[in-house]
Amino acid sequence: MGTTYGVVVPSLPPGVERAAVEAAIADVLSEADRSLSGWNEHSELTRFNGSRSSDWQAVSPALFDAVSQAR
Repeated sequence: MGTTYGVVVPSLPPGVERAAVEAAIADVLSEADRSLSGWNEHSELTRFNGSRSSDWQAVSPALFDAVSQAR
């Protein structure tokens, strides 16, 4: 979404693998891209903004929360 990020994990809990943490972070970022990206032409936000309908539209909790906070 036009930005960078960094994650610092000083130490992993016993039994937690680095790959699992990396996969969890990638999942969260992928979900954000699918729901909230203004850059992704297939994201929920882009489809919502491109809609010509003035009818009520169901949205994901992530999009609802983001719009609520933005307001």
